[in-house]
Amino acid sequence: MITTDELKRDFETEISVIVLACRVFVGTATEDELATFISTNNIDWQKVYSITRIHQLRPVVFKILYKLEVPKEIKDTLQADCMHIAMHNQKHARELTRIYDQLDKAGVMAIPYKGSMFALEYYKDTALREFSDIDFLINLSIKDLGIIKNAFEQSGYIDKSDVPDDFKETHFKYTREYYFDKYENDKRKFHAEFHWVVASQIIDFPTTLPNSLLFDDLQHKEVYGQKIKLLSDTHHFMALVSHHGLNQRWALMKYIMDLSMILKNGNTLDWAEINAVSKKYGFNKSVQIGLYIADQLLGIKPATPYNAPKDAVNYLNTMLLSLNKDRTSTSDALLLNLKIKDNLAGKLKMILKYINYSATPSILDYKFIKLPRPLYFLYAFIKPIRRRMRGSDKKD
Repeated sequence: MITTDELKRDFETEISVIVLACRVFVGTATEDELATFISTNNIDWQKVYSITRIHQLRPVVFKILYKLEVPKEIKDTLQADCMHIAMHNQKHARELTRIYDQLDKAGVMAIPYKGSMFALEYYKDTALREFSDIDFLINLSIKDLGIIKNAFEQSGYIDKSDVPDDFKETHFKYTREYYFDKYENDKRKFHAEFHWVVASQIIDFPTTLPNSLLFDDLQHKEVYGQKIKLLSDTHHFMALVSHHGLNQRWALMKYIMDLSMILKNGNTLDWAEINAVSKKYGFNKSVQIGLYIADQLLGIKPATPYNAPKDAVNYLNTMLLSLNKDRTSTSDALLLNLKIKDNLAGKLKMILKYINYSATPSILDYKFIKLPRPLYFLYAFIKPIRRRMRGSDKKD
């Protein structure tokens, strides 16, 4: 584990405060250590707050800092934020159970992941984890999506994906989610996403990890009086690493906190299965990087040896040094996605997939100009035109 002196030397005093608070939260440092650091250093508390907010750790940090000598205005701001987060999370957890019950009765298997159920399972409190959406994993089925769409529209949700019937086959082949929004007084109240893949089929997985594999050995939990099926520890770990590591490249300290909490409280992790599956589907490097950062940053060690790749430290440094929330450009994202692949074969698969996809329309391209399938190759030229016209360089 990186020492406090090394954290302060290589990063910033304010980063050190946040990391130490996280260590106290997971039990690898003491409150006295943090209190001593605070009393012996000049700290820009507004910067501590800003970094904590960017890395989505406000409930964790506030739980530790509220007992220590911290400026009142910072405590008051964090407390107000955390009260809002707690109410938001409780409302989302209750809505999740309502949706689950509605779809279960309609014969659709939708398994919650991330969000409130992850907080409940591994943080042991829905209020301690920041999140914004209601996420479900599903097996891809046109019939099930039709049932989901009807159920959500009856409940006042709006279909934000809005995929035309004649484009659904293409959309489902290259994307990974379908989503709905519910508004109240012209303000979005809930955003629900249904994923048939946990990360991109194009630039993340060399070989797509099927949800059907994750649905083996489902667990049962009662939440607000509703019995809900959840992923096993092992399969939630795989889903989390695929999203936080392979897709998001461990960009936030929140992601490492999530990993640490499942390592700490996931009592049935099957490391033989995790290693075998992550190697088969091309996200083992992401697993090893995550384990390295959790160990170095928070002192949380897995119950198995890990083999950190040579560039693992770069991911740790980037996470702690980069406070820029601007969206990564498409070209930069592609390069970063190449670097996190397990091997050359994985990199080549991604390149070939992306070349193929470049001549395939996204839903935005298809709505911009509708072409018949034999002319899809023309979208390779239409995509950049559409993006320029809309002033966008983001991924679809």
